[in-house]
Amino acid sequence: MMLTKILRALVLFICCGTLYACFNWDTPAGANLACSDGETKTCPEGWSCEDGTCISLNCGDGVQDPLEECDWGKNNSNTLIDACRENCTEPTCGDGVVDSNEACDDGNRIDDGNGCSETCERVGFCGDNEIQSAVESCEDGNEVNGDGCSSNCITEQGYTLILPGSFTMGDDLLAGSAPRTVNIKHSFFIMTHEVTQGEWYDLMGTKPSEYKQCHEGCDACKTDTKPCPDECWRDCPVENITWFDAIDYSNQLSTAVGLTPCYTLTTTTATFEPVVIEFPDIECSGYRLPTEAEWEYAVRAGTNTPYYTGANQDGLSSTECTENTDLASIGWYCHNSNEVVQAVGQKDPNPWGLYDMNGNVAEWVWDWYNSFVPDDMGIIRDDKGNEYDPDEIRGPETGDDRVKKGGDKNSYPIDARSVSRLPHSPNGKYNGLGLRVVRTAP
Repeated sequence: MMLTKILRALVLFICCGTLYACFNWDTPAGANLACSDGETKTCPEGWSCEDGTCISLNCGDGVQDPLEECDWGKNNSNTLIDACRENCTEPTCGDGVVDSNEACDDGNRIDDGNGCSETCERVGFCGDNEIQSAVESCEDGNEVNGDGCSSNCITEQGYTLILPGSFTMGDDLLAGSAPRTVNIKHSFFIMTHEVTQGEWYDLMGTKPSEYKQCHEGCDACKTDTKPCPDECWRDCPVENITWFDAIDYSNQLSTAVGLTPCYTLTTTTATFEPVVIEFPDIECSGYRLPTEAEWEYAVRAGTNTPYYTGANQDGLSSTECTENTDLASIGWYCHNSNEVVQAVGQKDPNPWGLYDMNGNVAEWVWDWYNSFVPDDMGIIRDDKGNEYDPDEIRGPETGDDRVKKGGDKNSYPIDARSVSRLPHSPNGKYNGLGLRVVRTAP
């Protein structure tokens, strides 16, 4: 009996540093009822006073006694704390409840080495990317997402959350791209890297790349006249896809994770527009292509220099391939790519953690290609004469070509700047053109 009292006192001391009234109703039912030794009238019927605390005489007998929150019927040395609490279960490290053989419990059943040690802290919370199995059914790693711990939350691993803000889009030195204010009023997730061949193949079942090594692995192209990337095909960015292929990928990715696709596709008999794409709302829940404004906002990451690494002018007025150190540290372009795509994520990311935004492969965005120029009154208008609206980020409603952004493995420094944009037929393919998807944050 004396040994039992010592063990109970030790548990109480570890948990709160005092032997008097330290527990509340979140732990065992009777452990926070103080009493005086020998004065049993201060405890409920069926309880005794030991070490200044009311103790159930029958905790662990399988019968719920007065003021017991439950009783799972195992009368053993653990009954002081874990046998008679609300919704009690067998004592488990990581269930979020301090059991009698635990100093604390951080609610993480994945053994992280300190879940039930004397120094652990309850670190689990919705959005920390760790499932606290006592209280969460899933975890998407997003602290601000309303579905972060629901039964159907969507993982955002591999994406960066971009918060709302305003920036200056365009550049006086780029024809048809007059500097203009853009107001991004919503948060969105954007892939940290370009969609890879492996990701494309796993979802679509095809390997569209023009490069041999992106079909069969690096060993297959050793006899080719052009060198292989350091990594094999799965890590190469997908390329040689049309804009319509990119739209299809976005919809299929949405469907695969249980989200409603953003785009509605209607087939036609037209030669140059075989499918009509409707994109009704930027607030759609599924994955989609970024708008040009979202893409440029993301790559700049608060900077206004030619590249997010600086304002090195080498090659910016040249029609030849010239080395640019600011570009070389962040992207694959004409001077360092050997004219082949390279595995994603090898260069320095921008301040928001995004890789390969400049060079490697250019990226499809949603927008039709149009020029933005100031009229005689200084008002910026598009090709159709429409006045530019800084709050409308989806671009013009009509056009002939879609926009590709960021430059590619063959680009000169001037064409791989953060502001760079070029037109490309939505039906056209190119071995330096891929995609990166986004999703509007709930």
